[in-house]
Amino acid sequence: MLSKRPAAELLKNENGILPLEKNRIKTLAVLGPNAYPAVIGGGGSSLTKPFNSVSYLEGISNYLGKSVRVDYVIEDLQLDEIVKNTQFVASPAGPQGLKGEYFNNDSLEGAPALIRTDERIGFRWAEGSYVDGGPIDHFSVRWSGYFIPRTDDDYKFFISADDGVRLYVNDQRVIDDWQRHGETLDTYSAHLEQGKPYKILLEYFENVGTATARFGIAPATRSLEASTRAAAAKADAVVLCMGFDPSSEGEGFDRTFRLPGGQDAFIQQVAAINKNVIVVLTAGGNVDMTRWIDSVPGLIHAWYPGQEGGNYRRLSSAAGKTTRHLTAIIRRRPTSALSTKKEFSSATAISIAPKSSRFFPLAMGFPTPLFNTAVCPYHHLLPILALPSTFPSISKIMVRARAPRSLKSTSAIPMQVFRAR
Repeated sequence: MLSKRPAAELLKNENGILPLEKNRIKTLAVLGPNAYPAVIGGGGSSLTKPFNSVSYLEGISNYLGKSVRVDYVIEDLQLDEIVKNTQFVASPAGPQGLKGEYFNNDSLEGAPALIRTDERIGFRWAEGSYVDGGPIDHFSVRWSGYFIPRTDDDYKFFISADDGVRLYVNDQRVIDDWQRHGETLDTYSAHLEQGKPYKILLEYFENVGTATARFGIAPATRSLEASTRAAAAKADAVVLCMGFDPSSEGEGFDRTFRLPGGQDAFIQQVAAINKNVIVVLTAGGNVDMTRWIDSVPGLIHAWYPGQEGGNYRRLSSAAGKTTRHLTAIIRRRPTSALSTKKEFSSATAISIAPKSSRFFPLAMGFPTPLFNTAVCPYHHLLPILALPSTFPSISKIMVRARAPRSLKSTSAIPMQVFRAR
C-alpha cells in the first residue's frame, strides 16, 4: 500500500519562507552536491538506474520557468593545486612520496617493469608512456604509502583518471572505478585525525588512448569559491541540496551521522552570506543538524526521492505546511537512549525490550501472518520504529533484544510501550 502523503517532510519553515512563490523572488541559487544530477537512492542491491530522472535543479528550474533566474554553480575544483599540496610518505617515518610499481600490462600482473618513488601523483601522460621507451597503452600502476593529516578535519580524496582506478584507505576499498572511460573525477570523504598515518593504496590502469592519473587529498572544510559566494550573495533565496548518495550510504556499511565531509561547513558559509536558505536533505535516515539548523530558516527532508524526486510539485506539496506526523523520528542531535513517550508520538505502537550491547534483532509484525527479521545497529532504530506512519499495513514494530550479560534476569528492566497520541 502506498502512502498518499508526500514523501518529503517539511521540518522547518521559519517566517513562512516556504513554499517559494514566483512573485516573491527574482533570483534563486540552487547549490550543493545533490543539486545535479539526480540522486534517486542509496547504494546497494535496491538501487536502480532509470532511463530518465529529474534532479532538484531541473525540477525547480522547470517550475519557475522564465519568471525567475535560477543560478547553479559547480565548485571550481583546483585539482592541480590540491595535487601539488598533498604530501605522501612511503612509510610513517620514511621519505616523501608514494612507492610506484609499474607493469607493462593493464592488469597489475607479474613482476613490475619499474619501481620508483613518485613524490606526487599528477601525471598527464597523454599519448605517451610512464617512462621513455615504455608502452603507451595497456599498462598499469600500483602506488602505496601513507598520508598523515596535519589537522583533525573532514578530508576529501580526489582522483581524476583515464582509465580505471581503485583506492584503498587502511585496506578498505573506498573507490572502485575499474573500467575504461575518459578522464573522470572520483571522490571519497572521511574524517581523519591529526598525526595519524593512513595507509594508502591506489591502483590504476591505462587501456588505449590518452593516459591520465591525478590524486590529491584536501580538507573538505575549505572556503567557498568566489563564484559560489557571488551566486549566494545576489540571490533572493538559496536552495542547498545536501546529503548522501550511493557512495556514502548503502548496504554493507554504516554511514556517519554527520553529513559527508565538508557539507556542514558549506551550509554554514552560505547561511552567513544569505539569510534565506532552504536546505533539502537527501538521506535514508536522520542526520546531525546541530552545526547549522539554527542558521537556516527552511529545511526539507526529501529522503531518497526516486526518479521524479526533483519535481518541484513534490517538494512544494511538502512545503505547504509543516509536517505533523513524521515518517520518522527526527532528532536535532545524537542520543544514546530511547527516552520519553513524546519522542515516539508519530508511531502507531512500539514495544521496546531490554537493550543489547550492540545489535538488535527486529521483528516487524503485519496484520497478516507475515514476518521479516533483520539485524540492525542501534543508531538505525529511529527511522525503523516510525515505519507504521508511512506504511499503514504495518500494525506495529517490536524490538526484541538480549539483556546485557551483567543482568541475571531481563525482568530487571521493565518493558516500555509507547503509543501514538
